[in-house]
Amino acid sequence: MSSKGSGPAPKGQRKIGLWGAPVFLALGVIVSFHDVAFLGRTFLTTNFVQGASPTGLGSYGFEGEWSGDFPTIDPAGSAFLHEPAARAAHNMVWSGQLPLWNPHLACGQPFLAELPSALLYPLQWILIISDAPWVWDTLIFLRLFLSGIFMFVYLRSMGLERPGSLFGAYGYMLCGFQVWNVNLVSVNSSLLLPLLLYFAERAVRQPGMRTVAPLAGTVALQILAGSPEPSAFAILLAAAYVIYRSATLPDMRQHFWKRVGYAVGASLLGLGLSAPVWIPFVEWLPISFHTNSPDVGLWAMPFEAITQIFAPHSLGPLSARWNGSLAVWDPGYAGMAITIFAILAFIGSTGRRPPWPFFMGAALFAALKIYGFPGFNWIVGQLPLFDRATHTRFFSPVLYVSMCALAGASMDAFVRGRRLPLRVVSLGMLALVGISIWGLHPEAVEKGAVSTMLRGHVAPAFVALMVLALAQGSRRGWISSSAMAGALILVLAVDLYLPVPRTRLDRTDPFLEAPYVKFLKDRQLEDHFRVLSTKGILMPNSAAAFGLDAIDGNFPIFVGRYMRWMKEVMNMGEAPFNIVSGDAIPDVDIEGADLINLKYVISRPGGRLWPPGVAASVVTPGTVPVGEIVQGLEVGQTFKASRAGLSAVSVYMAAYGREIRGRLEFRLYDGMPGGEPLRVVEDRVERVKDNAHHLFPFDPLPDSLGKSYSFTVACPDATTGNAATIWMHPTGRYAQGSRLENGVIKNGDLGFDLGYSPSAERYRVVYDEDVTILENLKCLPRAYLVSRAEWVGTEDEAFDRLRAGGLDFRETVILEGGDDHPRLARAALVNGHPGGRHPDGGPPERPNVEIVAYEANRVKIAVTMDAPGYLVLLDAYFPGWSAIVDDKPRKIFPANGLFRAVSLEAGAHEVEFRYLPSSLLLGLALAVLSCLIVAASPLRETVRRLRSRGIGDSGPH
Repeated sequence: MSSKGSGPAPKGQRKIGLWGAPVFLALGVIVSFHDVAFLGRTFLTTNFVQGASPTGLGSYGFEGEWSGDFPTIDPAGSAFLHEPAARAAHNMVWSGQLPLWNPHLACGQPFLAELPSALLYPLQWILIISDAPWVWDTLIFLRLFLSGIFMFVYLRSMGLERPGSLFGAYGYMLCGFQVWNVNLVSVNSSLLLPLLLYFAERAVRQPGMRTVAPLAGTVALQILAGSPEPSAFAILLAAAYVIYRSATLPDMRQHFWKRVGYAVGASLLGLGLSAPVWIPFVEWLPISFHTNSPDVGLWAMPFEAITQIFAPHSLGPLSARWNGSLAVWDPGYAGMAITIFAILAFIGSTGRRPPWPFFMGAALFAALKIYGFPGFNWIVGQLPLFDRATHTRFFSPVLYVSMCALAGASMDAFVRGRRLPLRVVSLGMLALVGISIWGLHPEAVEKGAVSTMLRGHVAPAFVALMVLALAQGSRRGWISSSAMAGALILVLAVDLYLPVPRTRLDRTDPFLEAPYVKFLKDRQLEDHFRVLSTKGILMPNSAAAFGLDAIDGNFPIFVGRYMRWMKEVMNMGEAPFNIVSGDAIPDVDIEGADLINLKYVISRPGGRLWPPGVAASVVTPGTVPVGEIVQGLEVGQTFKASRAGLSAVSVYMAAYGREIRGRLEFRLYDGMPGGEPLRVVEDRVERVKDNAHHLFPFDPLPDSLGKSYSFTVACPDATTGNAATIWMHPTGRYAQGSRLENGVIKNGDLGFDLGYSPSAERYRVVYDEDVTILENLKCLPRAYLVSRAEWVGTEDEAFDRLRAGGLDFRETVILEGGDDHPRLARAALVNGHPGGRHPDGGPPERPNVEIVAYEANRVKIAVTMDAPGYLVLLDAYFPGWSAIVDDKPRKIFPANGLFRAVSLEAGAHEVEFRYLPSSLLLGLALAVLSCLIVAASPLRETVRRLRSRGIGDSGPH
């Protein structure tokens, strides 16, 4: 295929110069996000999420304007994951530490091997140098711009003229997936997809080592991009593309396997180049807890959401979906203009020449899976990889790169003089707008959202009319094809400009240190401890940004032992991830808080603490809305208190971004509702935070242990479409209670937690200003000594023994190892520590444990003891950690199911724990080997060219 396409451009066509397309694409990004470029706003979302300032919205002292509408489809994805991870990595590198291990999250877990951290992705290095807000914003601008450039380059390489290439590139650059996920790491993958196709095309056309190297590098970048699902789909699409193109070129019979072979070799080299990340990640997977549910591959968007492809706000703004669908899973939009021209490709406008039929198939495949076509959705959802992937969201780049490629090809065909049935398609799209309005009308009426739905269709209808008018003008000769192409590109720009959210916050440091953070950091200079924040004060993972250690977190995968420990020892109930992520908090009045080194609990001002009761927590993934709480409706739950001092009920509520102007009324009753309530709490609100607990505190009930109660919640001022929703389990999981609706028992349980007042003998207030901080007086130190060990053979046995109880963990540790354990002498306990008697018969010396150095990948401890014992370090046990005792290797044993321990003889010792996994060393070796192969390929080609000219050795090689 000629690089110039199948025919000459029409005479008089306006050529865009060498820099015309990049300038236009850059202007498109800047204009679309002019508030960030010129008005001091930011793409960062940390301050959109209720954070460290309990007196108002915004994190850590943020004082800028706050809006109830979300600027992205998943603001918490960046606020909880990427922003704090980038700050933590930045801090580690500038302190001279490699970010191999993250000690601040969930008792520690791998950092480099955590793919969403994207620590080896080149663009992420910008944030390592500086993660200032303006640097973040510049990086995000750059990612969008590069996605457009790469798409433009690919379409030009396929023979499209500049207008068609620019049309497709602009559509992909600002498609809904990239705009609605603009600050998420998944854009790292989507921007590379066109580049991957470009190098795949080059490898097919000119198979050889010269084209293998760039394809291998792009495959490696996809793996390093930090978003496994869209990266995997991108590589699969490229693999299918190579096979298709190899089979459709004229010399297929002679060179098919050669082309495929070189592409496979490039993929293997790409795996080698990215091995330092994926090999440790693969090592982690079998011993990890993954937050995706087993049926995630079968998830699909509701059918009516397909209108979002061309009518972005047909279901309402991102944070106010009137149909109740979760915007977080929405694939985004393509726009009416791209949709029209993509459909033109299906009716033959591109002449059906390769590779456009391939993109037709890819677009259909993605659309059928995303919107749950019966049968097809089930079959694909059962396939390997597809069964654990969130297609509704992360299949979108495949859909939109295909649609934009087809749209660019159709535009190119028109510019070249091919007659396109634009009138028919435009009228068809107008009809589709009408059908969409008609089809959504009944539910919109029920939800009181007719005006919202109609507004969502105005812009798409206008674009369809503009396309129709321009097509008619061109057909009648009123405007030239080149002028029409330029006008359509401007129509596309307007089409994609309108849905861009305009509710971004003022640019400010997302991790300003609140006074209480500075208090904790000062304490950390003298001690090593973990913290727990209740009810959204210190957001998940934010502690890592400040260098604090927290027991909670929010990441796609966790160390399996940690999640099991949090569930079975900390009594997290059915869903440790949801609870660990901050939606609910473990009961800190249990022994597990001591064992995990939880020393400080951050609560709301006033010295009150409301950890939920163990038995009452019924919040799990898969909850569904029970319905809106409108005027005249009371929804509630019966329950039995598990402890004395009942002092709060936290109800799992959602509003989908709607503002609830008015009151929430909470009533607590003794037994079933009726008569005078024991407690009444009224809360005047402007908005209930999406998918989060709403806390109703009240004066404690000292004698609540074992008693039955019920509560009701009402929204007296709420109206249809402007009301809160309480979430529930459809089948019911709380055996001691039942859901109530206007006093009538219904099936299913509401999502709720119970809070109790903290016991004074366990906690004392050490800080009571912007927040209240309570100190756990019984917390074990980060590193300590015991003289007794109870040995078990396996992890399961260790957790069985933990649940059985009856051990004093200040004296005894549960160690795994079976027969492979040291035979240490039994030592007496003196003041809770292993010790012995002095030779002169005096009292034993108190053993000493001092943490000399505590870094990301190294912990150094000085120990002095008079009798044999065990050093326990309350950090997660994980492959890759080794122990050196007095310059000699020492075996690490899993301790108490989660932590690390080493055996020590009597005397003074220097113990050092180091993290350098063999999987990383293997990955580095493969990366070096792959780099050598890639670097050698140009040299090999040079030598070959010289020999072909008769220079040098002319013998065989």
